[in-house]
Amino acid sequence: MKIQKLSEKHFYMIAVALCFIECLSFRLYAIANNSMYYLTALMVVIDFLIIRKVNVKGIGLLVFTVAYFIIDNIYLTGTFILGAKYAVIFLTIYLFERISFDKSFWQLGFIFGIVYAFRYVFFSERYLEEFNYQLRALGGIKDVQVLNINIPCFMIFICFVLVVLYCKTNKLKHERIIAIISLTVNVYISYKFDCRVTILTSLLLFFLFEFVPIRLWNTKNMVLWGVTLLFLIGCLYPLIVITFFYNGSTIASELFFSGRERIWVNYYHIIKSDPLKMLFGLGYNYRFAVSNGLSLHNSFLEWAFNFGFVGVFLYWLVTIKTIKRAFENGINEYKLYLIVSYVVMLIFAFANTAIQREYLFIFYSMFLGLSNNSSLIREGDLLDETDK
Repeated sequence: MKIQKLSEKHFYMIAVALCFIECLSFRLYAIANNSMYYLTALMVVIDFLIIRKVNVKGIGLLVFTVAYFIIDNIYLTGTFILGAKYAVIFLTIYLFERISFDKSFWQLGFIFGIVYAFRYVFFSERYLEEFNYQLRALGGIKDVQVLNINIPCFMIFICFVLVVLYCKTNKLKHERIIAIISLTVNVYISYKFDCRVTILTSLLLFFLFEFVPIRLWNTKNMVLWGVTLLFLIGCLYPLIVITFFYNGSTIASELFFSGRERIWVNYYHIIKSDPLKMLFGLGYNYRFAVSNGLSLHNSFLEWAFNFGFVGVFLYWLVTIKTIKRAFENGINEYKLYLIVSYVVMLIFAFANTAIQREYLFIFYSMFLGLSNNSSLIREGDLLDETDK
């Protein structure tokens, strides 16, 4: 039997598979926590170095962004570790723009979707018992020491996205039936674990993919302004919540925000007194004062907490430039589905910090980067902005 040579395809598929494997059980998570991230990051770096499509366009912004996150982290904390982890996010976006993408990648959604469904449908009670035991043993959730119930829900949501993309891009005859089955499993697991954000975003993705004509997204300016609006909402809606709906008690808002508003109000109180902290971030020394060790449960504020709104701006700038180039280099329905997937991920980020989880960042990078990947363009399927 001939052994196939390792290629860039294998490295990015291994990176994604590692993310899925880590979140299957507490034991795997305990063994792999941090080390699995470094393996994933190593796969990304190796892939980055071996890709043949070297394109200097965009490299200046990439270098500047990577330098900012590392230098800012050193300035705030004296270490470069968190800055380097965020830098890998941008390296991964750049990578997925340039790899020779193989559509067989989407089959990972089917494979791990079945595994996750079996794991969390038939053994959900055992998982919840283990989760509660871990909480008691640790005296509460301390950042990422526990396989939080939101993580399996997020991963099954990603499986759902990959399954739907596989069906759409391969134009399967019964793709809607498959999508409905996948959605049902996703919503059931999320309901069992009380993950409301996953339920809502899953329903939103299904609606956008199945009932909204994909060609309605074929307007560059509409997409760019829409993404910009989502960034603004992500940054400002926590401020609106604590200004109009929070009076020092969580009784009225607990149903919707699960206590997040207490974290948000602490964060805004600190940064409003110091513009530099607003611009460049706080650093981990403020973590306990803001959230008692937890994340901010909003990806945009988590970025701002660690690297200031300058960091949020750089992420927005990379996003806008990537999507803009996607349209300029030629758009088709395949790439529009990826843009829609990324938009839904941004909405998911309003109430979750999955993008900061070391082993989950790759999914935000993947959908954005692939939207500007020339290997996804087939001859004859390009769309004009007038082609609705």
